Amino acid sequence: MPSSRSPRLAPPLLVLAALLALLLPRPASAEGRLIVVHSPVGHQFLTVGAEAGVWIGSGSISSLPAGATEPGPVIADGIDVALPLGPVTVGLSQVLRANLMFEARVGGGATLFLDDRFVSTRLQPTGRFHAAWTFGAEILGRFFTDAGLTLGLAVQLATLGLPEATGSMLRVGPRVGWMSFDETYDSYFTLEVGASLPFINGLIPDFSAVRTPPIDATWTMLGLYAGWGL
Repeated sequence: MPSSRSPRLAPPLLVLAALLALLLPRPASAEGRLIVVHSPVGHQFLTVGAEAGVWIGSGSISSLPAGATEPGPVIADGIDVALPLGPVTVGLSQVLRANLMFEARVGGGATLFLDDRFVSTRLQPTGRFHAAWTFGAEILGRFFTDAGLTLGLAVQLATLGLPEATGSMLRVGPRVGWMSFDETYDSYFTLEVGASLPFINGLIPDFSAVRTPPIDATWTMLGLYAGWGL
């Protein structure tokens, strides 16, 4: 005949089994093991952008007597200012590796010369106001940190409609600023400042009959750049 005390052992065993079930690790589900890591590496973007700033021209203008092959005395020197409106740009960019991006873009706008004496063949101490159409192209290498800081180097080509002809200038300069990606790295925004100096200055008018141009001027650009990658 079975003992009447045997059922009393069941509650302690159930309590022990319940405690073990709580304390022992349970196998993770497939959903728990799925971790999606987003990275911008390899992403390509269509970019749109705009820029604004100031061009600072410094130099001198010499007289050029009729028939002379060398300029005469200096008749004017100083600093002039031009205001670029744009260009508004479109382009492509790609993240080649972690924290490194390259971008190429083209665009158009206008440049307002408050005094055009350094870009005109008139060779006068004072010039005139001139609005020049402007075409721009740029290649930019940009390093960016996880915190959003950027450091870049840009090579820019600007072609302008000068008073008597068309001129071009190739510039090189650094950029620094801030960059922000969205959570999935499908888009980004940049805001940067930079300065550039002419590597090739084609804004000096053509004086083909003169060995030494009577205008000696250099244009430095300070700019603010905003861009969106989509």
